[in-house]
Amino acid sequence: MVVGVVRARRPDTLKLAARRVEIEGDEEVLVKSGNGAMRLREDGDIEVVGSRISAASRGLFRLVGRMLRLN
Repeated sequence: MVVGVVRARRPDTLKLAARRVEIEGDEEVLVKSGNGAMRLREDGDIEVVGSRISAASRGLFRLVGRMLRLN
């Protein structure tokens, strides 16, 4: 019989470095930090939540949708 306690600390930093990184979830992928989050669902819905969201483009910035709702 082996008895023991497994303890694992979260690292302060986790770095992924590659030419290409893929993250895949069968139903949903959630990236969250504090009050900000980005959720990608299997049906194609994407939700971005934050207290301040900024986007910038050096070239064409295109926003396309059948219906756009501001506030």
